[in-house]
Amino acid sequence: MYRKISAAVCLAILCTVGSIFAQAQSWTNVPGTLTQITVGSKHNIWGLNSAGSIFEYNDNGGWIQTPGALTQISAGGDYTTLGVNSANQIYDFKLSGPLSGVWQNTGFTATKIYTGGEYIAWGLGVSGGVGRYDPGTQALDTYTTPLTQISVSCDGDIWGLTASGEIFTFNQQSQQFEQIAGVLSKIAVGFGNAVFGINSAGDVYQFDNATGNFVQIPGTLSKIVVGSNESVYGLNSAGNIYQYNVTSKTWTQLPGTLAQLAVAADGTLWGLSSSGEIWYYTP
Repeated sequence: MYRKISAAVCLAILCTVGSIFAQAQSWTNVPGTLTQITVGSKHNIWGLNSAGSIFEYNDNGGWIQTPGALTQISAGGDYTTLGVNSANQIYDFKLSGPLSGVWQNTGFTATKIYTGGEYIAWGLGVSGGVGRYDPGTQALDTYTTPLTQISVSCDGDIWGLTASGEIFTFNQQSQQFEQIAGVLSKIAVGFGNAVFGINSAGDVYQFDNATGNFVQIPGTLSKIVVGSNESVYGLNSAGNIYQYNVTSKTWTQLPGTLAQLAVAADGTLWGLSSSGEIWYYTP
């Protein structure tokens, strides 16, 4: 029933990081305003405006509105894109077949949906617990673990937090959630077991795969996003933007201020200002 995306697909995405842009380091403004943005790869970028209208970014440099309205949207690394409407219904954007270019109602519900790639989609249940949706078979598996936040990587890692900050990860062998020591308020996972989190004080932590524990790293942040170990970004309470270097264990401040960031495994980085202005980063 459950088919995990090939790690080779994610690796191919990741290896394009050096060729995404060929310009000098800077932020570029894109026309339009959004309240949400999600980035699956450099060719899979979506957003919602304040009315819930749905927009897909065209490689030619503009936004294309698609029919429908959503309250939350999530783009995967392989063009899988899912969303939830105000009635908590899950919709799947079809790229091929008779429903190509149409949002299809899956028949399932969730308060939020998260996708890393094809056959990797997780949702927060309306009545609690979490569900794993398979866009290929259109089947749903449910779990009672009371998560209120989930992060999914393009190569299949799933991490989540409960309302009290307890940390869980999904074991692919046992097909069950397992608790990890520690308490966090935010968690983000990227390609290659890159897992980072923030606690309620803004302290930043990185998961050490060798010891199985979270280790505090320098910095104080209010938000963090992870595409891979090479693409870790955060915002502090003032909206200042930082990029983390896992080798030197240091943060480098980038120009500008933003209210929201979204990054893919290939390093594609977009952001929104507090007024909804849209920006993409040229590394």
